[in-house]
Amino acid sequence: MKRRRQKPSALFILMHSWSPIARDSKSAAQPRSSLAPMRCYFNLVNGTEEIIDYDGIEVSGIEQARTQALKAIAELRQEDSDLAGEWKNWRLDVADSDGQVLFTISLAIDLH
Repeated sequence: MKRRRQKPSALFILMHSWSPIARDSKSAAQPRSSLAPMRCYFNLVNGTEEIIDYDGIEVSGIEQARTQALKAIAELRQEDSDLAGEWKNWRLDVADSDGQVLFTISLAIDLH
């Protein structure tokens, strides 16, 4: 059984501190046009633990979500390079409002 952490990680704090599109109170279940922003959730997973992003951020599309995820990972590594080894078995699953994983980024990869 996977253990879920409730405490927000530094990655989520970074993600939510520079959300490029203002958050609103619209339901994630509402249909969206192709030009409307989408809400993405950035979940950290390592096989036995999950750190779930319950808030998500709104982005204009998958490419912007990928850009934001890579920026957040880079900033996290830059803030505390000593912790980079602790994240090597983790991955970032980026999911849509239906919970479908759109893409995954391993935290073990070199982003340079």
